Amino acid sequence: MRRIALDSYDYFILVRAVAFAKLKAVRNISDVFGEELLLAAESDFIREPLKTTPDELAQVSEQVAGYFGLSAEKAAVLAELPSLGQWAGYLLEQVGPRPDRIAFSTSGSTGEPKTVVRDFFFLEQDAVHLADLFPGVNRFLALAPPHHIYGFIHAVLIPKLLNVPCEDRRFVNLSALINELRPGDAILGFPHVWRLCVETGELFPPGVLGVTSTGPCPPEIIRSLKSLGLETMLEIYGSSENGAIGYRTGLNDPLTLLPTWKRVGEDRLVRDLEQGGSSAPFLVQDMLDWVDHTHFFVKKRLDHAVQVAGINVYPARVRDALLTHEAVADCAVRLMRPEEGHRLKAFVVLQASREADPGIRDALRVHLARLLSHVEQPASIIFGPELPKNELGKAADWNIHPGPVPALEQATRR
Repeated sequence: MRRIALDSYDYFILVRAVAFAKLKAVRNISDVFGEELLLAAESDFIREPLKTTPDELAQVSEQVAGYFGLSAEKAAVLAELPSLGQWAGYLLEQVGPRPDRIAFSTSGSTGEPKTVVRDFFFLEQDAVHLADLFPGVNRFLALAPPHHIYGFIHAVLIPKLLNVPCEDRRFVNLSALINELRPGDAILGFPHVWRLCVETGELFPPGVLGVTSTGPCPPEIIRSLKSLGLETMLEIYGSSENGAIGYRTGLNDPLTLLPTWKRVGEDRLVRDLEQGGSSAPFLVQDMLDWVDHTHFFVKKRLDHAVQVAGINVYPARVRDALLTHEAVADCAVRLMRPEEGHRLKAFVVLQASREADPGIRDALRVHLARLLSHVEQPASIIFGPELPKNELGKAADWNIHPGPVPALEQATRR
């Protein structure tokens, strides 16, 4: 199998993405104008536009070091270097062109986001097999960040294998982007950004390939894109924990299992190890309907429990209960972060005809009390015009408003 060597530029774009993402999280800000892409190798951490405080710099260096598996001692050296380019050079020197592992952060669908550590060899495996799906592609346009697993494989590794350029176009006007496309382009998108492309109404030129991952893309979105001229939509199915698992280009077709994998059970897969032999089984997080040993449909996402007061509760069940109220258009439910409390919290989007006020919050609490146990009922309910999403359009966490959270003992009363 071909090996992939990261160079100083790869390290730079990854360091820039990881560092800026951490800085945004620490400062609780968003990047809608693309300030990240204005940062150059010579950008200094203590000067504008970064201008980090000592505490911010410590958190950023820890995050970047953790991403590449750098020791705490070497992370301290990293923090002493002034610029992004010097960080990239130091990492290439210390970690080498083929890191042992990469630590990705997941969005966390039910609670606090978690870190998933992936062997670099497995990422290479995914890239080598996926690269075969891009014959005739001569340019990648990435709408996904490079430090997420999807972007890392498709915007960093695969272009290197195919020796074609990849341009970061995350913050561009989508109408302008579509109008500059040419045959042989592949757009690396995700469901949320594909919906925005449909809303532009712009026509795609012939010979353009779309790629979508990070979550299911609604069939109506794909149909609309095809009606606007998109030649092919390649759906990639996988997860941060497992990497790429399957793919398809036909909307109603089953997914094809990547050659990376061998099926060893209804919901378990193994893959080849770099030193030979097979890995321990990987657990697939969804319920799969197998057509044969290499083709399958995703039937449903398995519900995941979280613990409140030592009791398993299911955020999906609480969400379903909220959606039965006539005032609720959409909602999200997840476990509070440790600093917020130890209960569930809910984010609610109301119907257009309803306004967020204390009365509607009280009405929702009464409604939930009829359907759920005390321990299942969210201690915090806040409202907004749309559900929180991250830069990949996936469900994201939110901060609860300051205020008293009912004690854990109260939650356990039935």
